[in-house]
Amino acid sequence: MSSQKCPNCGLTNWSDEPECKRCKAPQQPQEETYGFQPPRPIFKEEKPATALGILMVIWGALTLIGGLYLLTFNQVSHVLALGSGTLVSGVSLTRGRRSGMALYFLGIVVMVVWACSQGRVGLAIGTSLYTALIGLLVTKRRLPVLAGVLIVLSCFGMVGALAIPTLMRPARVAWREFQPSEGMFDIQMPAEPVKRDPVVESLGGGLTLTKNTYEATVRGQGSALYIIVEFTPALPLVDTSIYEKALEAELTTLANNTHSTVRSKDKITVNGYQGLSYTLNPPKNLPLDRPFSTGKIIINSNYLYVMHLTASESSELREGMDKFLTPRALIELTSGK
Repeated sequence: MSSQKCPNCGLTNWSDEPECKRCKAPQQPQEETYGFQPPRPIFKEEKPATALGILMVIWGALTLIGGLYLLTFNQVSHVLALGSGTLVSGVSLTRGRRSGMALYFLGIVVMVVWACSQGRVGLAIGTSLYTALIGLLVTKRRLPVLAGVLIVLSCFGMVGALAIPTLMRPARVAWREFQPSEGMFDIQMPAEPVKRDPVVESLGGGLTLTKNTYEATVRGQGSALYIIVEFTPALPLVDTSIYEKALEAELTTLANNTHSTVRSKDKITVNGYQGLSYTLNPPKNLPLDRPFSTGKIIINSNYLYVMHLTASESSELREGMDKFLTPRALIELTSGK
């Protein structure tokens, strides 16, 4: 039991006494607390989302690098906006400031507008929904594990997006002399040629054709096709109309085999032999930028030669096509000309 002093005379009395024992002055009643104090509210400072912040910094850096890397391919990417906002927001999260997420959502808006202006509406909608979900999870601190998994998946996706352009970067043209065992011409090939299996075809009158095909491919630029058809026995030298028919038939066969259409053709003479110079319209589904096809067909009594080149319109292979389309006769090589 507690005690209290009389406010009138100062005598200490028990707290349950109604009046002072000395001066009889009334005492004020007091509530017993038994030493217990009401608990005080404890306010804890919110911890920064360090792990998610670091993941967002990595994701933002990869996205920004990816966008800058695409610029080397003359492709302006909308991910530049997202990468910048994600990087800055990630830094803010590691410092415990969620207000930086506003830049993340601003980056999404800019990205969507950018993508839509390029006609990529479907891509813009899908990307915005995915990134907005991550942003809401991080901002609201809901399901942090799920948010982390989605960010990690985005990082892997961006690494893949960086690797694909590298793998698809056009290879360099490496011109080299090529002298096959068949025929009488030495030509320049843009890469190491690969020989296909010979094709033997029997025609009427005992005539047999043996087709030898060599192909040199330059990744991302196109390919050069060198075909040598050997006649057994040799064609007669008297009837030159046979040569003209053979040239026309070979051009038609080449167009059909490459799913192309003849655009133009002109008669030519190479080393005194009849021939055709032509251009084709190749199929549009080729993995080339504005593909272009051209070539020459030359014939004599023993052989028919096809030099066919398909390349991107603005490629190194296209610019150097005359090296491939200008063969040298073996007699010139042996005579030192």
